[in-house]
Amino acid sequence: MLKKFDEAERLKEINSYNIENTPNEKEYDDIAFLASIICGTPIALVTMMYQDRQWFKAAVGTDLKENKRELSFCTHAMAGEEKVMVVEDANTDERFKNNPLVKSGPQLAFYAGASIVNKNGYCIGTICVYDLTKKSLTEHQIQGLQILSEQVMGLLELRKQNFQLEMMAERLEISNKSLEAFAMVLAHDLKSPLSSVSLANEMLEAEASELKFEVKDLTDIIKRNSEKMQRLVNGILNNAKINDKHNVVEAIEPVSFFNQLKSSLFCPKPFNFTCFSSINILYFNKIQLEQIFNNLFTNAIRYNDKEKVELKVEAHEQNGFYHFEVTDNGMGISKENQSYIFQLFRTVDDKDNYGFESSGIGLSIVKKIITAADGNINVASVQGEYTSFSFSLKVPEKK
Repeated sequence: MLKKFDEAERLKEINSYNIENTPNEKEYDDIAFLASIICGTPIALVTMMYQDRQWFKAAVGTDLKENKRELSFCTHAMAGEEKVMVVEDANTDERFKNNPLVKSGPQLAFYAGASIVNKNGYCIGTICVYDLTKKSLTEHQIQGLQILSEQVMGLLELRKQNFQLEMMAERLEISNKSLEAFAMVLAHDLKSPLSSVSLANEMLEAEASELKFEVKDLTDIIKRNSEKMQRLVNGILNNAKINDKHNVVEAIEPVSFFNQLKSSLFCPKPFNFTCFSSINILYFNKIQLEQIFNNLFTNAIRYNDKEKVELKVEAHEQNGFYHFEVTDNGMGISKENQSYIFQLFRTVDDKDNYGFESSGIGLSIVKKIITAADGNINVASVQGEYTSFSFSLKVPEKK
């Protein structure tokens, strides 16, 4: 790629890497060391060229950290069309023979510099070598210096990408925290008026025998929508609680835990619940574990079209993870719908088998908890036969 020589744009490019004045890093130090070995010189530098100074990201054979740009050999290397500039004897070169670094100071005699050129064509620095006596380089040595300059550029691009990712992650985290805080405030503020609406509606229903038929229809509508809003509000609050820093890890006996959850479930059909666990005690936050299984168990009942509900849960530990599988004999989930069931506010059906509308939050909460615990969740299903959720949770480190 041909070099571009717009200095204002070049400075923007080098500043975009956010590397100026950063501490020593082994990757750059190693490249400077290799340049010294390859070229057989006592001095080797990885340099970045700024407006008034040449700053050394890595250095071999000198304790200096920078140089004035006007005295730098690399200024000429960057301005030239060649990929590697070689000065065999600075004492006889008109460009350098009066340079203080040649006449006095370290009395440099030999220089070779490979330009570090980014993907946009701007030269941001060099990898260069110096010697105190005149010398020459072989083609292989020149090629080696050029390869090292490309390695430096690769490191810089990787650094830039990582920095951009960190900035994006930071902005996303701030946005998520703001959104969760807003959701919690909104949900809390909605809870009280919703309770008042529900209570007023109950009072109206108590007088239902004296109400006209049309009015009774209206109270039914109010009741259904109030219940839907309450489920939505509770879902938002549960979703926000997942990141609560005060959540603590507890010792939980799985079989007892599952049976307690089962006893709190409402199932209007015949219900067969079986559980098996090879884990004697598992360690996790109990509230979050209840959120996971309560959502999965409740969905298994609500979306079951069989005369008898069959629900099975299994648990075992392997390779530092707790592994669980929850299987039901319900209506199943199509392949198409399996791709988005964990997305917030996405639902497979508008209503369950009992006429209640879904909030579209439950499975999103399940995935959020599992992901936060360094786990993952998968679903396998055949429509009309079964649905099975298998997931893992990382075993917390013992303190």
